[in-house]
Amino acid sequence: MDIDSDSKRKLLQALRLWFGLPVTGYILDARIVARSAFGAVFCHERADKYGRFANGHRIITSDVMSAEQHYGFWALHTKTGSLYVVVTFDANGGRESLDSFFSLNLAASHFTPAQLH
Repeated sequence: MDIDSDSKRKLLQALRLWFGLPVTGYILDARIVARSAFGAVFCHERADKYGRFANGHRIITSDVMSAEQHYGFWALHTKTGSLYVVVTFDANGGRESLDSFFSLNLAASHFTPAQLH
């Protein structure tokens, strides 16, 4: 995945910040659908020599349990204990998908089945 200069600048900025916990990965072109976030991941802590979690690969997170803003970025805490930082949202409704997430009644909603992740 080629990233534009503005996204690259934002990614470099996010990499220099502390979000309260170690960051699992940074997501560009993020969107949240049915509690999971997806987008292109960068600097994933589990990237390996076989290309798993490589920069620019698409990722679907486990269920997002909470989201909080730090330094103008959104930090997503997932059911498996991961912390993902949203660097950019998908231009076609990505930011709105976060608003939809906040409108969910999280206490009444069901988790995504583990076998789908």
